[in-house]
Amino acid sequence: MSPEARYDREAPAPNEAQERALRAACERYRVEYRAEHYFVYPDDSSMCPGWAEGWLGGTEIQATDSTIYVGVSPEGDIHS
Repeated sequence: MSPEARYDREAPAPNEAQERALRAACERYRVEYRAEHYFVYPDDSSMCPGWAEGWLGGTEIQATDSTIYVGVSPEGDIHS
């Protein structure tokens, strides 16, 4: 499945801990936080259950802007 296709299907939203971590990271990178920018693996997933991942600021961000791709654990620990 392509990364773009993952965002097109219904998926869980980031939980509260993930949202706090993502909002803080978006503030540091001066980009907008929107929950739909992040894919959250379902709890029954064989790969990264419950983890959220995506580009800070989404995929539409300007190429000249600095951003990173992150993964966030269900507990809110963020990794890039």
